Amino acid sequence: MNYRYYRSIKYLLIFSNCLVLLTGLCLMTIGIVMNDDYKSYIFDILGTRLIFNLGATTIAFGCFAVTISLAGCCAAMGENKIITTICAGFIGLLAIMQTVVAILCFVASADLELTLGIRLNTILRETYQGESSNDVSTVAFDSVQIYLQCCGVDNITDWELSRWYRNGLSELSVAGVTFTRNYPSSCCALDETLSENVIPGNYSEFISNRNLFVLERCYPPLPNPFVYMDGCLTRTADFLRYHLYQLGGSNAASLIIYVINFSGAVCLLSLDFFHSIVNCNIQEKQR
Repeated sequence: MNYRYYRSIKYLLIFSNCLVLLTGLCLMTIGIVMNDDYKSYIFDILGTRLIFNLGATTIAFGCFAVTISLAGCCAAMGENKIITTICAGFIGLLAIMQTVVAILCFVASADLELTLGIRLNTILRETYQGESSNDVSTVAFDSVQIYLQCCGVDNITDWELSRWYRNGLSELSVAGVTFTRNYPSSCCALDETLSENVIPGNYSEFISNRNLFVLERCYPPLPNPFVYMDGCLTRTADFLRYHLYQLGGSNAASLIIYVINFSGAVCLLSLDFFHSIVNCNIQEKQR
């Protein structure tokens, strides 16, 4: 056997396992950052846990990759053929699973505007219950309007078509002051320091307790610089698509590292297997 080639492939395998380790840590970081509080509320706007689940799955893939890489490094340094074979098999399995996740992410982003438009219009016109409600879709819509700084689906006038407005649920009394509203208070523009303190699902209490001035400046006649005027459809679609691309891209990019690692393991095992055959033939001839 040419030991120079053998050592080169061995070190390549160790290096690629280090890359797998870094890849796993990156996947875990992306998944954790994606699933923070306010983003998870916005993800609920789709009515499914698809993006949240894909993020959690990416975290699991990252943990799996870190574990495999550590075992693979130890196996390569110790020239343990059995563990190297097992790690290569798991890397192949991980590559297949992450390919599926990447495809799901890109497929989900394809018809996002159409799906999201139907969903946003349904919530706005039929199911929205006001800022004090803990209804999941209501909290999700308020979160979209607060954090993405938008109002309605196409524009702020969409709220005049809502059941919330038509049934008189829009009137709000705070500290003895009554506001007759044709759009929710989550459309009111907040200073950056205020928006950081808003707890999704608790917006009404946030306004009532400390920030009455937000309402007082929000409900003079439109146009009003303290009200978000743009619709939420485009901004929400862009926000969700960005995170789907981030998830899909990170899972797809990691495949390159996995291919290098898997190829190194196969080459190392093939050289070792070839060396074993040559030794057997030499022993047979010596007999």
